[in-house]
Amino acid sequence: YFKSLDTPNKVYWLGELMGRSSLNVKNQDSRTLAIVRTKSHAHFVEAFADAVDSEYSISQMETASNEQDRLQLSISNPTFIENLISAGYPGPDDDVAVFPDLEPPLRAAFLRGYLESCGYLSTGGWSIKVQSHEQTERFEEWIEGFGFKRVTSSSTPNNASHVIRVSNVFDVR
Repeated sequence: YFKSLDTPNKVYWLGELMGRSSLNVKNQDSRTLAIVRTKSHAHFVEAFADAVDSEYSISQMETASNEQDRLQLSISNPTFIENLISAGYPGPDDDVAVFPDLEPPLRAAFLRGYLESCGYLSTGGWSIKVQSHEQTERFEEWIEGFGFKRVTSSSTPNNASHVIRVSNVFDVR
């Protein structure tokens, strides 16, 4: 599926996965991509499974009574995993992903997927969590190209957390 990033749909899903999924590695020959969402966000898991024509089943994980149940799709196909890593998803030896260098027409789809995965609306507008200074720079470059206004970024003193804020909610729309 990710052998080439040639459609907005593929780029959207890459952004969605890079925002909130994990690659579990036992060894080089045993890697599993885990996509987990709460039951209220099951549409992300189900739509991704449909998009990639997954033959893997979606499992439901029951949690403590005060938490929402979760759905999980685990994909361990080695070719799928290799193509995902080649597309820019962080591999087992990577600390943090570097967002792919996408052509301008595909950037909005990636940003939308990433935003829907780990962005959130607050009183100050949209906030998008990223994992590194490099990711912040890439998103700021793309966002400026979209014509967004009043974009700011910040990080914690130890650079462990980075956030991009878009105060004009209509820009994100």
